[in-house]
Amino acid sequence: MIIDNHKEFQLDGTQFTNIHKELMKYFSDNGIDVEISDDLVGLKKHLMSQSKDDYPYGMDTFFDDEELATKGEFFGLIRQMKSFVLLLKKDDEVIATYAARQMPVEYFKHPAKGVYIDNRIAKQILPLLKFQSFLNEVKIHSEENIDINLDLFRDLPISLNFNSCRWYFHLTGVQVDLSAPYLNSTEHKNIKDKIVILRTFRYRNHFINYKFLNKIDDDIIFIGLKEEFEDLKKDIPKLQHYEPENFFEMSQIIKSSKFFLGNQTPAFAIAESLKVPRLLECSPDFTVVQPIGGDCYDFYFQIHFEKWFKKLSG
Repeated sequence: MIIDNHKEFQLDGTQFTNIHKELMKYFSDNGIDVEISDDLVGLKKHLMSQSKDDYPYGMDTFFDDEELATKGEFFGLIRQMKSFVLLLKKDDEVIATYAARQMPVEYFKHPAKGVYIDNRIAKQILPLLKFQSFLNEVKIHSEENIDINLDLFRDLPISLNFNSCRWYFHLTGVQVDLSAPYLNSTEHKNIKDKIVILRTFRYRNHFINYKFLNKIDDDIIFIGLKEEFEDLKKDIPKLQHYEPENFFEMSQIIKSSKFFLGNQTPAFAIAESLKVPRLLECSPDFTVVQPIGGDCYDFYFQIHFEKWFKKLSG
């Protein structure tokens, strides 16, 4: 039986039940009810009432409206987004739960829109990869046979809540020293000795802000997209902007920098691989990037952001 208790969403007689006829038949044949609601408070109460053996986790902050109410403007915005709770019940006992919540558009804003890498971005990456002496040939895939598919890390039957570089260790069975440089580049001809920043809309830490950089005398340059630059310039009016032609030029600027500052982006991955002095704005929602080796620091909180920035800027 389907139990529709949501104010906006319904399951009964909708496209969902029409698409999932076999699944719904399985539920029906086994006496399993499917309930949809918007009762996140009830979900939390149910989950937190379980023993640690049955549910050894805390409540996910993004579904905990009571917790979100204490965390400021961005998290208040999340509370306003649409959500739903699915419960599977047998004999009125909850046997499985699922919840989903719409996120603010800015949280998922990505240059390639609905994919991770489109053809345009792939062409921008090629010059950097072709510069690497350990790669014999680099080109965009065109129906060739694949011997090692690195995308398959998503299918590993393990939690991926650890350093993302190491995901591929467990996919390939190869482990390397991540504290040593593993990409090469050259010095940029014109842009040198600046504090280089790239901060995307994704993977931001909403506990911190960049306004204190207005008091810094060093030259600071932003090397991301114009839209990203204009967003950060609201906090740092003196911020300069330069958009690299491709990822190889980006690597040159980063290699020539006083130090690099950014969130979890390809630019930080380049800084990490070059082992230049660097400072990482960690995402509290996706804690899979940690700097390793060389002069590097990361932060979740404002006081540490300013402390490590001061150390790197001298």
